Amino acid sequence: MNIYFAHSKDFDYQNEYYKPIEKSKNLQNETLIFPHKYQSNNKHDRSFYSGLDIFIAEVSYKATGLGIELGFASDDQVPIYCFYRGEQNQILL
Repeated sequence: MNIYFAHSKDFDYQNEYYKPIEKSKNLQNETLIFPHKYQSNNKHDRSFYSGLDIFIAEVSYKATGLGIELGFASDDQVPIYCFYRGEQNQILL
């Protein structure tokens, strides 16, 4: 299963987002795709989104590019799950 983890660049996504996900034993057999894991400006062409099984977005911070990506995933009928940090850093879906 191809799971894409989208986000803004306005926080420490390497430590706060990528590392906890990578440590999850439930996801060890899945293909996890992080947009900025190896390159700081990794852009995907439009066809990339149709190959995803799930699109997960951290939406606590504004990001125009993230909005565009959400639109592409929605157009391709990829299931989208969004979450954000609430008061006292609670994770909310």
